[in-house]
Amino acid sequence: MCCPITAFPSVDALAVYSNQIYAGGWFFQAGTNTCYKIATWPSPVGIEDYNNELDNLIIFPNPSNGVFDIESSLEIIYLNIFNVLGENIFEYKQPSRTISIDISDSPIGVYLVNFETEQGVIRKTIIISK
Repeated sequence: MCCPITAFPSVDALAVYSNQIYAGGWFFQAGTNTCYKIATWPSPVGIEDYNNELDNLIIFPNPSNGVFDIESSLEIIYLNIFNVLGENIFEYKQPSRTISIDISDSPIGVYLVNFETEQGVIRKTIIISK
């Protein structure tokens, strides 16, 4: 019989099903015993709510040569774009529901776009392919 989980040295898998979070792997227990188990927790947020929020924002064309148009049903308060090294390569600070950006001078690759909206932060990826 295992004791309460006190640390997570190895989580092999994570999943969300029926509003529960499942983690499987080796867990240290109180004392020196370890066991392989599946632990569950209630999901703190609904996946459906998160996906609905993402559907309110469209980036096109994607992939593109670096010129993108963004349309949102939510007001975009702030956006910034990061390269794969985590460097901030673009910022936009004028509240709007439609934005055109030109980062065509950036190299081919995948970029992370953070949008701050009136309902929270949304993250999407864009691809530059010339």
